[in-house]
Amino acid sequence: MALVDAETRSCGPRTGPGGLRLRAAGAVAWSPGRRRALRCGALLAALGALALAWAGCVSRAFLYPDRDLDATPAEYGMAYEDLRIPVTGRESLHAWWVSAPGTARAAFLLSHGNAGDVADFLPWVRMLHETGCSVLAYDYRGYGRSDGRPRTHGLMDDARAAWTHLVSRPDAPAGRLGLYGVSLGTTVTLALAREQPEAVRAVVLEGAFIPREELYRKFPRPLAWLFLGAIPPDLDTRTQAAGLAAPKLFVHSERDRVTSLEGARALYAAAAPPKEIWVVPGRDHMEPIHTDPEAYRARLERFLAEVWGE
Repeated sequence: MALVDAETRSCGPRTGPGGLRLRAAGAVAWSPGRRRALRCGALLAALGALALAWAGCVSRAFLYPDRDLDATPAEYGMAYEDLRIPVTGRESLHAWWVSAPGTARAAFLLSHGNAGDVADFLPWVRMLHETGCSVLAYDYRGYGRSDGRPRTHGLMDDARAAWTHLVSRPDAPAGRLGLYGVSLGTTVTLALAREQPEAVRAVVLEGAFIPREELYRKFPRPLAWLFLGAIPPDLDTRTQAAGLAAPKLFVHSERDRVTSLEGARALYAAAAPPKEIWVVPGRDHMEPIHTDPEAYRARLERFLAEVWGE
């Protein structure tokens, strides 16, 4: 009997190197601990894939790109250079470079708002051009003629690519570079300014907001939590503004129904000096450029003169 038991035990599974269990027939099976680890790894991979899919769905819910591109700077009386700016090995951004008439006072990177494309923001390009500034205006991926799909987690890569092109241009005046963000564009503008503190000398923010607080303001908190994954950490505008030493001009419409004046004031309060805010009475989101162009241009002129001591 002892011999039978010994033979039975010898034919049972044995543990080999690395936790493998060896069967008599030469088959290999994982130990219970290793199987649990594999199941946990598979679960984490599935959750990661689900999170990425959810982030993509949320991006599509929040971003409203336009592909029409129904105007060019020429229709606003401005000469321009049509550009392709690489972002990845296979994708590129479409952009316009509009040179200032004569010697450029400064050069600005314009990051536009959500709904629409770069053509819809030509009034801002024209205003900067009229103040003597050159402008690089670009479309995020998935907008206008840019490649790819719109993703909140890709916005910063797009802004960085556009910035890299701007600083490489010999006709962009060194030491006089600024960033201009409108609505959605204020998020990447603040983040980029924090990344380039020595190079960015002026920041203009129209319709700025704190993404997390706007979500809480517009949605019930449990639903807002589901959307928070669509906001990359570097687009936390409160944190970015608090650490940004460059001069900042905040422009906000008093009756803004898209990005609240309350949120803009909270962001302004958190921002480091020097800073100033212009609240345009009676106007809604992004209206001042159309309804109060002369007052807007005068306020921008004053800000630029203060920044560069003119």
